[in-house]
Amino acid sequence: MISNPLFLISVLSSSLLAFFTMAFAVEIFQKIFVIKQHRIRSTLRLLPFLSLMVDILFNRYSLSNWINPLSCTSCVQKLILEFLFPNLKEHLIENDLSLIRYLGGEYQHGFYAIIFMSFIFVSILFAARKLVQAYFLSHSIKSIVKNSLPCDFQILNSHLLKKLQTSQASIYFSDEIQIPLAAYGKVIIIPTKASSILSQQEFEAVIAHELEHINYQDPLARLLYQLMATLCWWIPTASWIKKIEQEQELACDQNAVKYGLQPESIASALVKVAKHTKTHQSLCYFTTPANPTVARIHAVLGIPCVEDKNILSFNLFGLSLGFLLLMACLAWA
Repeated sequence: MISNPLFLISVLSSSLLAFFTMAFAVEIFQKIFVIKQHRIRSTLRLLPFLSLMVDILFNRYSLSNWINPLSCTSCVQKLILEFLFPNLKEHLIENDLSLIRYLGGEYQHGFYAIIFMSFIFVSILFAARKLVQAYFLSHSIKSIVKNSLPCDFQILNSHLLKKLQTSQASIYFSDEIQIPLAAYGKVIIIPTKASSILSQQEFEAVIAHELEHINYQDPLARLLYQLMATLCWWIPTASWIKKIEQEQELACDQNAVKYGLQPESIASALVKVAKHTKTHQSLCYFTTPANPTVARIHAVLGIPCVEDKNILSFNLFGLSLGFLLLMACLAWA
């Protein structure tokens, strides 16, 4: 089968359909039901990567297996053959042939098998490289922690202090980083400058934000979906990953309020951290409302974002397309 040139095309199209069909469904779902909890939104945005994993490991149960025209069990393939090529459909059934074998049978060659195996090897190599990078990153963080000082800043918020003790998270001050971060091993690292530029409530807001990352295992989740994106390098996932990470940041800001912290303290902490970051980018970003930091400040303060004027037509289009696809699958499954 791997010597058939259409087999690799089928694999690529299947993975693309698995990812983007689920991504489209997630977007439609979020726009229709107007989900305001960013933690739920960030979790939903992980579904395309889960769909991709199912497509790779359990292709029979994959969503793309129903809609990929090159799949034998695809509803789309059945529709195409039924309405456009009925004679071909009868020929395939009589000779017990798949569409891939019929179309690419004459072109089977060992050269295509080599291409397929090389493609798989490169994908595994990229994934292995990502794992090595994650290992060295973890080692670097451990080195930073070793050279850091334990946080001596007193936490006055009793709710936050109790949560820190329950989660057994450790807080450190370091001169080697410019922004606060939550790392593997329940470690929170804060820039040393933060103790001098942030007020008591602002500092606690930063700690609460990073603690939420730890509580929801965001560092591990990022490693897993980035690993999947690297393994399936032919799928353009960069913008989707950016949305996931933005939702995670918004979720942590949103949940920080539950510790009794004022939204204004969270917003001012964001501004001060961005201001003291040693890059021009963080300051120039404040000129555009599309900037992630500005979006976070708007969300924390409850400033409504500008909605897409075409949201209604987008929803109607999505619903119509989804309905037609569902009817096709029910009719030809």
